[in-house]
Amino acid sequence: MIALALAFGLLWMAATSTAFLSRYRNQSPDENIYHEVDTFWNGRWTTTREPVKIASLNSLLEGVFRLLPLQVLLAAVLAGMNYLSFYYPTRSIYVMKRLRSRWELHRRCLAFPVFWILVCVAVCVILGSIYCHMYFHNTVPGRIPDGVSLNIWRTLAW
Repeated sequence: MIALALAFGLLWMAATSTAFLSRYRNQSPDENIYHEVDTFWNGRWTTTREPVKIASLNSLLEGVFRLLPLQVLLAAVLAGMNYLSFYYPTRSIYVMKRLRSRWELHRRCLAFPVFWILVCVAVCVILGSIYCHMYFHNTVPGRIPDGVSLNIWRTLAW
């Protein structure tokens, strides 16, 4: 079960990385990053080269982490299934209630789901940090739109 969850987590990281990297690659081509603008200035036409702005960080990250709420929901279902498993004849709830520690049942049922939620949140924070670093340090500064900031709630939007 744990190996299956970890394999699913690795697939999830690969899918989110692929989604962001493909969007970022489509927004930042290697050639033609400048476009020529003709302006009428001081009585004559002049041509200037301006860098093409790429999409904002929020639009590139939009929906990349949408599986996080699903992971939390699956962890809650797993915790409920762990509690229900003690009511089957092979694992008695009465034995758990007779133990000295009254929190032993909760520890056994909630340990892995809480650990899984923490791992998923940590993966989202690490990947989000990597994506922000890529966006701000691998992009030509003139191509980043003015006033770009990270809106976490938009990136978690469904």
